[in-house]
Amino acid sequence: MSTVPLETVEVETGARPTASVVWLHGVGADGHQFKPLVGQLMRPASPPLRFIFPHAPMRRITLCNGEQMRGWYDLRNVNRQAEQDRETMGCPLPRRPDGGKGRAGTRAAPASRSTARPPRPR
Repeated sequence: MSTVPLETVEVETGARPTASVVWLHGVGADGHQFKPLVGQLMRPASPPLRFIFPHAPMRRITLCNGEQMRGWYDLRNVNRQAEQDRETMGCPLPRRPDGGKGRAGTRAAPASRSTARPPRPR
């Protein structure tokens, strides 16, 4: 696993956030795509939150004719239960995290553990 920090887009909804939301995008997108949703997700009674939208690394995606694009792992087959997903995700399907929507959601927990950093000074 790479130790290079991921580029991210971060949005804080108020001073001194009490929690963070890590939102992973799908293949070909980047973290900027979801930044406009922050306002729609917040409610008047919501505590201050930090939204973190990391950008997946650039890589060749087999399913897209080998085109270079952002992706959390290579996609070689549209069948979500395919054996290739077990290999490219790096974890057995019964143990994959349940976070997010689509294939990017299967990487939510490992990504959050690998991009942890100390709290920002205020």
